[in-house]
Amino acid sequence: MKFDRYWPLIKSVCACIIGAGVAAFGFILSVAIAGVGDDIGDPQQIPKILAFVFSMSALIPFALVFACTALPMLIIGLPVQALLQKYHQTSYWVHAIFSVVGGSLASLFLFPSLPLAGFCAAIGFAAGSVAWLIRRPDKDALPAKAAHG
Repeated sequence: MKFDRYWPLIKSVCACIIGAGVAAFGFILSVAIAGVGDDIGDPQQIPKILAFVFSMSALIPFALVFACTALPMLIIGLPVQALLQKYHQTSYWVHAIFSVVGGSLASLFLFPSLPLAGFCAAIGFAAGSVAWLIRRPDKDALPAKAAHG
């Protein structure tokens, strides 16, 4: 079937989009928690955190982080993932390392700031981990060439 041929690509694109969404949500949640400050242990702060995370004021930062995460994942991450799979490098840790490096390099390219690069490395790790868990390239790695003899 023609659909089977494109299924790995469809899974990869969906993994990038969902991974970027999870990372963007984590970013918004961390901003909301940081905004509470020292009162984080107070149970009365939880509604304030949730109110910010699900408010319209969080929509623009979410969209920016989502775009800054999804675009590099789609433009750079998909070809890198295809190359890694071609060379049978499908383990989680290989993809996680590439996600951390990709997140920090994308950050330095878009917003040159070293502390932001560290934070974006964490976002890259989260997005890449979710993408790997969705895509699971180790489950459909290309078979090694059979030895002729």
